[in-house]
Amino acid sequence: MPKNRHVHDDDEVLTLGELIQEKRGSRSFRDLEAASDGIVKAQRWEHLAKDVRVDGFPRPQTIAAIAEVLNVDVQAVILSTAKTLGMPVRRHGSLLATLLPPDADDLTLEQRNAVLAVVATMNQVAKPARARLVPPANRRPGTAADASGSGGSHVWEGDEP
Repeated sequence: MPKNRHVHDDDEVLTLGELIQEKRGSRSFRDLEAASDGIVKAQRWEHLAKDVRVDGFPRPQTIAAIAEVLNVDVQAVILSTAKTLGMPVRRHGSLLATLLPPDADDLTLEQRNAVLAVVATMNQVAKPARARLVPPANRRPGTAADASGSGGSHVWEGDEP
């Protein structure tokens, strides 16, 4: 899965392989095996990370170990497994929220506000780049995504004018 990809489909759920690749960082499959206390073997981690040989839901103990090692909620592993198996799956909430560690709710109000401020700032910085990615056929006159300059408004593609 490419790093820094922009997800445009609000309902997108990562496959189990994408989730593992997103969350494993620089850890090897042997590192993941050790982190799971041997519940998920290195070869199995590798197969799961490549979305191969996934022909059913893992045992509950395995799902729990994967979630713990990746530091995600069990629900994220279950939804990702379902997506890998070809089931129609819709995610509720943002992809970022799905990837947060389960103990993120333990943050103080000030810490949550700091995280929200960082995300809001990053979104503001990313808006011009996203607007440039809007195909010409989808640009609305009078918006920032309109390259003709006929507008001047700072409404981004998809926002209400």
